[in-house]
Amino acid sequence: MKNFVLGKTLAPLADFQKHSHEGWEIILNISGEGYDRLGDEVYPFFPGSILCVPPRVFHEKQAAQKFEDIYITTTDAQCFHGNKALTAKDDEFKSLENIFRLIYYYYYRDSRTISPATESLFQALVQLLTARFQTETINPYALEIQRRIIESFTDPEITMSDMMRGFPVCEDYLRKLFQKEFHLTPHEYLIKQRIEAAKSLLGADPRYSISQIALSCGFYDAHYFSRVFKKQTGTSPLRYREVRNYPPEVSENS
Repeated sequence: MKNFVLGKTLAPLADFQKHSHEGWEIILNISGEGYDRLGDEVYPFFPGSILCVPPRVFHEKQAAQKFEDIYITTTDAQCFHGNKALTAKDDEFKSLENIFRLIYYYYYRDSRTISPATESLFQALVQLLTARFQTETINPYALEIQRRIIESFTDPEITMSDMMRGFPVCEDYLRKLFQKEFHLTPHEYLIKQRIEAAKSLLGADPRYSISQIALSCGFYDAHYFSRVFKKQTGTSPLRYREVRNYPPEVSENS
């Protein structure tokens, strides 16, 4: 990485004058609301919003009252593809903000030098942002249902009605929308998550019984779990465990 500068507002600001950088600037807004102006384009900002400004693009920032942010600039022109501004927003766990703060801490701890750990954190941030830009094109209702399934699939009492509660559209529309985005129905996606988790457990500690694994992955009934597992994988849980933990030896003549 040729150049890497990281900073944050030391006191809340009402605006930031027009400027540009030779490389990308990644800005995470911490507090306040307003807008960033890039030429004729205007991008609203709010807590958790992220704006990635391309190289040599003049931009300025104005808040309704005052704002705070963290920013990273780098002359790595290939940081992101294209020459258009990119926007994203952090999740409810502030995952991206936590990475920003780690980078900030290590950067200044090491007297503004870029250690391998700091650069690795930055590359991880870039990869996460790139994935976030890609999901921005996915319908937000479908993304929310996906999030709910991922967070709740181990609960054997969860229902699809639970997953689709609170949306301003009917369940049938949500099912079709989800299938269009992920090429699986919500129920099929739920089963997929449970079976993938079961595979991991079957390949882990052999002391876990099939009943324990079934319950841990959202199945009350071990027999039903075994039927679903075999339908999805083509083999029984027991056979999958045997092959995973004790793969057949390869003959020297094979």
